[in-house]
Formats: sequence, C-alpha cells, structure tokens
Amino acid sequence: MGKNSLLKVAVKSASRKNTPAASRNNSDNESDDEGSIFSDFSDETYLSVESDRDGIDEIDSETQDNDLTMLIKELLEKILEKRTSTREDALEKLVKIFTFKYVRDCLENYHETTLERIKKAIIKGSTSKEKVLGAKLLELLFLTVEWNSESHFLEIVPAIKKVIKDGKSNDVRAALVHTLAICCFVSDVDPTEVADLMSFYLQLATSSELPQNILLSVLNSYGLLFTGLGYGGQSFMRKQFDDSIAFHVKCLDSPDPAIRISTGENIAVMFETLGAHDEEREIYPELPDLLDKLHAIATDSAKYRSKKERSHQRSAFRDIIPTVESGILPEIKLKFKRCHIYFDSWNKIKQLQNFRITLAGGFSVHIDRNELLHQIFGSSMIYSQSNLGVPGSPRVVNSPSSRLSKARTQKKSQSMLNRQNALSIGVEEDYI
Repeated sequence: MGKNSLLKVAVKSASRKNTPAASRNNSDNESDDEGSIFSDFSDETYLSVESDRDGIDEIDSETQDNDLTMLIKELLEKILEKRTSTREDALEKLVKIFTFKYVRDCLENYHETTLERIKKAIIKGSTSKEKVLGAKLLELLFLTVEWNSESHFLEIVPAIKKVIKDGKSNDVRAALVHTLAICCFVSDVDPTEVADLMSFYLQLATSSELPQNILLSVLNSYGLLFTGLGYGGQSFMRKQFDDSIAFHVKCLDSPDPAIRISTGENIAVMFETLGAHDEEREIYPELPDLLDKLHAIATDSAKYRSKKERSHQRSAFRDIIPTVESGILPEIKLKFKRCHIYFDSWNKIKQLQNFRITLAGGFSVHIDRNELLHQIFGSSMIYSQSNLGVPGSPRVVNSPSSRLSKARTQKKSQSMLNRQNALSIGVEEDYI
C-alpha cells in the first residue's frame, strides 16, 4: 500500500531546506507528550492522537475482576438485547475496548460472530447512535483482524452501500462512507473492487448536493483509497485521476475550509502518486488554472472567516501548492514514547489522517502493537535505542512487517495480473 516502488516520481522528498516552512517548524517542535502531532492542519481533518487516559482507566477498571475476552463476549451478547439503551451501552464499551486495547488474540475463533453482530447493529439498529457506533466498531474490527481474503469485505459492501445511498441520518451515512473505505483499504481486495468503491463515492457526490459532513467523508475516503491503487499500475491510477479531477477542482470552491483542505490534499496525493512533474509527462493540461485557484485559496483573507480558519487554510495550502507546482513533498513527524514516525509523502499523510479518524486517542496504542499498522507505516518508524534499553542515537528498524507489506503488495499485483489474463484483457504498458 501507499507509495508504490513502480512509480517514477520526478521530485523525491525535499531536503529540509526545500521543505515548506510550516513543515520544518513542526519537525523542530518536539514534545515529550505521547502522540504529539507537528502539524498545523485543520482540526476537522487532523484529529488529536493523544491517549485518552480516562478511556484506558475505565476499561482497566472493568477488567480487573474479569477476563477481557469474556468481557468482549458478554458485550457482544448484549448487542442482541431488546432494550436500545443496553445495545448502545454495549457498543460504546466495545468501541472503547477496541480503541484502547489491541484485542486480536481475544477475538480468536470469534471473528465471524463478532462481524455478524456488528453488521446487525448497523443494518437493523433503531437509532442513529447505535448505527454510528456499529460503523466505528466495524472499522476497528477490520483494523484488528487481518482477514485472509476479500470475502469479508465483499460481504458487507451491498448492505452498507444501501444505507449510504438511502439512509435518513446524515451522521450515519457519513460514518459509513469512512467505514467502507477503511475496510476496503486494509482488506486484500482486487484493485477493480477499489475502483468500484471510488466510482460509487464519485457518483454519490456528483449526483446530488451532499451535506457537508458526508462530502468531507467522501473526500477523505477517496484520498485514502487512491493511496492504495499503486499495485494496479500507473495507467489504472491515471483513469481514477481523469475521472475525479473535475470533481475535486469544483470542491475547491466550497465555502467550508475543511472541504477545501481535504480536496487540496487529495489533489496533492494524485499529483505525487502519478509523478506529475516528470518532464516527459503532462497529466493535467489545465495545471496553470488549478495553481491560480490554489494560490487564491492560500492567500484568502476574507473577514467572514475566523482567524483560526484562515490560519489552518494557509498552513495546509502552503504544503499542498509546492507538491502540485513542482513536486516538493511535505514533512511531518509524530513522536511517541517508544518511537518517532516520519511522514514525507502525501500518501502516508493521507493514510495517517484516516487512521487517526478511526483510532483517535487509541492511535498510540495501535501504532505500538497493531501488526497491520506496522505493515502500513513500518518503513517510516524509527525506534530509540534508549527506549529499547540500549542508550544511544535513534536507529532505523528493518521491521519484518515492512517486508510483509511488500509481499502483500506483490501478491495483489499478481492476483490482478492473473485475473486479467483469465479474462483475456491486455495489460496496458505503464508509461514510467
């Protein structure tokens, strides 16, 4: 997933002197707080990753006299209770447990039952709260249990798409848009399935005017899915770019700063991933007009916007514009107690953004223990020797999980090739 080795990007990660000022400042501003984030992006787009001690303490107090596995099973039983408040309370506790604990071993031999109970909460729940909690729990389940096939994802798609299209609650629809994207991203699905979901989001957003919260969820989700298209080949990604760029340019005119920022990030992801600054390639003839629009947003000083909104917008587009204009990539650092994680591509930043939406205060727990996140971010993680009991300078860990990620990507590429051969579809040569 993420930045694919097959892609030719003309301009690699910039040196510190070429890194935009906002990113340089953020990298220098270290803190000892767990999960400190060095970014000035909008609060709506980049959620806090600080650990919620109250949430952890509450779970620990409930499991002092009870085995965590037994508690999870008891709560899953309560999801089936007739009383709505009982079901909601059980879902809320499960969300906290899955957020602040890595419970993969607790779910052994109980995966299918857990999935069925959560699906029921989403599809048949009687309140918006119950369905939103079910959506959140489904994301957490897919982040915790790495399914060995795409069947579990494909199983949930039809029913969730129906709720997204026809549901009455905008909060539920927005939550499920993100849930489906997260589940798709971490599942071993064929790239054509990813493209189908992206097309579904585009159709949803362009067929009628969406409420702002659903549109923002669509944009965040679309950007995440685009970062995982690398194993489909460059021409495959180019088609998604061609299909969506007009929609993204239109979204830049939104009065909502969060919409504009997420749109700008997606455009940066697409330009970075496609290697748009290769001298031999021109992927977007209307680039001058796009840059004019981006610069106008970056210098927007409209008085009806709050000072905070203007500051967030300027900071975000200060990093977006150099990527679209000349391929210069941003640089962000997260600092945890045991490691640093460096992000020097929009692909990884967009992935970070979406996983933080899902994990919120439990992000630091999962980045430390969750093998799936190690596969995704492992190559960017640097552990301190002092934290490993050996005083000294930080060192880069050649994590086996990063090799697992590479193997997984190769498996997906081979799977796609096999399907194309079976269907007698010629693979278009990548123009690298």
